[in-house]
Amino acid sequence: EGISGEPDYVNYESINRNLLDKEQVKIDDADYVIDEPLQRRHHDIKRTIDDAEEKQFIQTEIESLSLTIKYDINEYLDKIQDQDYDAHFLWNIKEIFDKKIKEFDDQPKKYNLSIKFKVKMFSHYLLNAVDHFERMQKKYRDKNDLKKLVDRVYKLPTYAIFMGIFTRCKKENIAANILCDSLENAILTSVKELLPQNIYDALKNKDEFNSKLRLIEKVMYDLKIERSFKYYIEYIENTANSLESWVEKYVQNYCSKEKNYQTMLGAEANKIFNNKVESLIMCIDEVLVNSTIKFKEWLKEFNNNAKNIIPLTDTFLNLFGMAEVEVKDIEYFKIEIKKNLRRLQQSYGNILNAWGVQELDSLKEKPYKMISKTLLGCKKQCPFCNVICSWTLDHPGKKHKAERHYPAGIAGFCWPKSKELILDSCNENIASDKYFRCAHTNFKNVKYKEYKSVNNYYRSWIIESDVSYEATAYWNWVFANFSKDFAEHYGLKCSKIPSKWKNLKEEYVENSIKR
Repeated sequence: EGISGEPDYVNYESINRNLLDKEQVKIDDADYVIDEPLQRRHHDIKRTIDDAEEKQFIQTEIESLSLTIKYDINEYLDKIQDQDYDAHFLWNIKEIFDKKIKEFDDQPKKYNLSIKFKVKMFSHYLLNAVDHFERMQKKYRDKNDLKKLVDRVYKLPTYAIFMGIFTRCKKENIAANILCDSLENAILTSVKELLPQNIYDALKNKDEFNSKLRLIEKVMYDLKIERSFKYYIEYIENTANSLESWVEKYVQNYCSKEKNYQTMLGAEANKIFNNKVESLIMCIDEVLVNSTIKFKEWLKEFNNNAKNIIPLTDTFLNLFGMAEVEVKDIEYFKIEIKKNLRRLQQSYGNILNAWGVQELDSLKEKPYKMISKTLLGCKKQCPFCNVICSWTLDHPGKKHKAERHYPAGIAGFCWPKSKELILDSCNENIASDKYFRCAHTNFKNVKYKEYKSVNNYYRSWIIESDVSYEATAYWNWVFANFSKDFAEHYGLKCSKIPSKWKNLKEEYVENSIKR
């Protein structure tokens, strides 16, 4: 409703945001129905699912559909991000959604998605798109803001030339102002290009980023302080994403931290800016002047040398020819350029000192991604308990492994008959004669010992068979404190938690993080 008419009548600002849920869409029994056997379909009799394993299988299929839709919509949004907002964009997103849903519905399945669930899914993607469109519209308004347009005119080199001639300013001063404007933009570009590496270099030797294991320890410790099941389940279901988010917040806090009236990011930016200015002043002095050299020849030589310092273009060279600015006193011109650069240095000092999270986010290369890429390495997770692979680097030809596994119930594994979440670690299960079944086994029983027979991904993991190798006290404590939450999240039953897990002391739990 509200998007079924002609696209010209769609106004994203009128959407009731309270009706749209930005959280990941989850299924419930009301969201899908199972078809009865073929011979009874003409009676249109339907039933809901009771089997938790079958429900989990459907959840997996729907999550795969969700990711496909999200990818296609994001790809479309990337294509239009530089355009001005248009109401047809919403209509196009609806068409993308409808196409994917139709492809999904046309596949042979024994269940159908309800209209209610489709609306809920579309609402989820719609709100994300609305946020994107608001940013597009803000960009459009900034681009067409009258005051900013006037300010941009004032900064044009041609305007500077006109005002210089009108006020009978010396041509050397006019040329110095134009060149300084070009240098200013190039210096700022250079600052933004070099900042990510500088921040990375300042952080890479921090204790938190000493190794992948150390990073995991810090995140686990913070999770314990937060004591939020939401954060725990996010960590368990997508550990690499949680680790990267933690690194991002750490970098943001570091860069926005103030010392001596400047942020850490501002200090680094100022350092780069000042170094570039000093290098350019040296470059100006190094370009020699003699009685025969012409201004444009001097300018060309300076440009060639300055390109090694900042990303300078040849654009400004043509401006002098267009306006027929003839500089005869090159020595005086050099003095004026250096004065302008010094003034630039002073004026940008306070501006750069205040740089924080907003400027950090605007950097093309993200320092937190550089750190994450270096540390995380393999991001694969155990097919049973979801523990992340221990390898820091990619390991072609080598099997995935983990130092210690979680209780399998943390990732939703349960005993087939009782539907109770499993307390044993993967190592204990592999050492036993017990069976498991899931969507990957087509819900057929497979011995834990024979887990490698399931598929290539299961075969890619080495899980030590050791009945004494239980999970760490930390994860036993997590399971004991959130057992009801885990059961509710997976639609299963609570297990009887051992009393020793319930009575674990805080200090012992924290110490076990480092084991």
